[in-house]
Amino acid sequence: MISFCITCYNSADTVDEFMKAFDGLTFPHEIIFVDNFSKDGTYERLKKYEKENVRILQKKCTRGKGRDIGIELARYDHIVILDIDVSYCNLDQKIQELLDKYGDDFVLSSGTDKGSLMSFFPKSLITLMGGFPDFNYGEDVYIWNIAKKLGRFVRDPEDQNIAKNIVRQEFSNDISTERRYERNIARLFMRRVFITRDIIFVYDVNYRELLNFYRVKDDTRKKLITAILYMLGKVLSFFITIPKSDEKAREIMARASNIPDQK
Repeated sequence: MISFCITCYNSADTVDEFMKAFDGLTFPHEIIFVDNFSKDGTYERLKKYEKENVRILQKKCTRGKGRDIGIELARYDHIVILDIDVSYCNLDQKIQELLDKYGDDFVLSSGTDKGSLMSFFPKSLITLMGGFPDFNYGEDVYIWNIAKKLGRFVRDPEDQNIAKNIVRQEFSNDISTERRYERNIARLFMRRVFITRDIIFVYDVNYRELLNFYRVKDDTRKKLITAILYMLGKVLSFFITIPKSDEKAREIMARASNIPDQK
């Protein structure tokens, strides 16, 4: 009935709280974790929960690619994407509600906490759209934009009873949550360069818009860093081979219009 697909990296401290969401589910389901070779024991913590309907894989991948890996392995017709940093409540009731209301569309559902999101969609729809892009940022927005153009996107009303963010114990003196993903400064910078590339491609931002995106105001040092990120990200964005979301949607609609009626 439902395949839950979750990507993760260095999330050991939220695994146990996250897994409580699946207690008492009354419908057939499976849970697929794709771990990007975490270094903090996430994989080992998840292995404690492994059983017939809970699979844990380790793959070197971006968040978008990890989602595609999980979806490809999914055995059920509907996919639910969850965030391992979020505590989901009343999941049984919410999934039943989404199935009854929106069985054929891409649905974005959330709690009132920023970032407490849940995506629900038929596997056939994400296959039609070509899957998530190989990005670490904006991969979901890219898919939402395609679904909107196809008339298949639904924003479910916020529900304070379904999700809340898990308070993380980040590294000491942390300047960004990105430090959870990479401690080495040089590799952290390159990660940010590629994330900037993804932001430029998906959101089509210029330098001033990127400053707003990164919430940089009067800090000269941060403005300089953002300028460097923008220049490098802009160059790298030219090497992205997938079409923009609008173009992708047009391709899908053109392909569908050429399919003869089956009578």
